[in-house]
Amino acid sequence: MSNARTAITVALVAALATAATACVVPVPPPPPPPPGPPAGTVGYVGCSNSQMTVGGYHTGHGPGRVWPAIASFGGGSVDQWVPGARHAVDLWTLFDSAAAAQPPAVVWLHVCTHPGATTAQGRAVVAELRNHIGATVPIYASPLATYQVAGECTMADPPSSAAIVDDLVGAGLAERGPTLTPLSPATTLSDGCHPNPAQQVVDGDVLAGFFP
Repeated sequence: MSNARTAITVALVAALATAATACVVPVPPPPPPPPGPPAGTVGYVGCSNSQMTVGGYHTGHGPGRVWPAIASFGGGSVDQWVPGARHAVDLWTLFDSAAAAQPPAVVWLHVCTHPGATTAQGRAVVAELRNHIGATVPIYASPLATYQVAGECTMADPPSSAAIVDDLVGAGLAERGPTLTPLSPATTLSDGCHPNPAQQVVDGDVLAGFFP
């Protein structure tokens, strides 16, 4: 009788344990962090087209979180941001001044290129940028806007810009940034290269959509 009672007790305990296990609801893992760039001030590296895009951003969205338009970035193609280039010291001094006034939480790297720009130059600019912002601030790289009419802007080279961005993203040196609207004779200034005021606002909207 004692052995039978013991067996019944053991079976009952086992049944209760099985039932308790069956009632345990697994706790789902926490949701992943939201995609996209972090909140905070957006600094940038670029050229006159970049500065005009930022100007359009401020026209359409007020101060927002992007640095003010820095007119002196004009001419800041990737080959000029490379350390040792003719205007590199001036450009990085301007960058440092803006960063001191508004430390960036993220940097938009607008890869402006003249014909002959290389992926090595793009990587050199990112390496130098890291010297100025540290290792943890995210970098989002964008190519030049394309031109719908071949040869409209002979001093710009969108294909090399796109190749540099692809290289930086593929190597894990930057994230892919916003894609600006293709330009045409109807949306550029008389020089055929720079966005006109209306297009600057459109480009600013693209920037605001990516860095809300």
